[in-house]
Amino acid sequence: WDRRTRDLDFLRLRLGKGSVSASIAIKYARKMLSMEEDVLADRPTQIAGKYREVTDCPIAIDFGKYPTCGVIGERQDCVKLGKNLIIQATAHQSYDDLRVVVLCDADERDEWAFCRWLPHVFDESRSQRFIADNPAQQKSLLNRLEETLAQRWAELSEGNDENRRTV
Repeated sequence: WDRRTRDLDFLRLRLGKGSVSASIAIKYARKMLSMEEDVLADRPTQIAGKYREVTDCPIAIDFGKYPTCGVIGERQDCVKLGKNLIIQATAHQSYDDLRVVVLCDADERDEWAFCRWLPHVFDESRSQRFIADNPAQQKSLLNRLEETLAQRWAELSEGNDENRRTV
């Protein structure tokens, strides 16, 4: 695991590719009024327009800065992105710094079965997985997480910061 909580790219995950505004602006002399037609006069404007955006750039989200997000779209695409984010997060962040919680319907259990093998889904004692596929298990798991988060917030307010982030 190459990203720790102290690293700037901790929990920065790639969503896909897209276009972004260029970090530089092309400066050029504006077209002047001329009595003669100049076939190259519009070329600077065309070049500046063409390179205003850079295509095929990685698009990422910083879950350390924005811990809550939503995914909207076709169910298959959303599940695929969710799996991709889990795989990226668990490949780059240590299970000491990141916990993954899986809440799904019973009919989607097989879809998320790969998470069973991730050390990030276990509690700190390594005795229980944070995976629930029915309402009773989900309620129990969420209550346990709520207690854990409340305890951590209390520790932080007392000044006992172990340099941990919770996701």
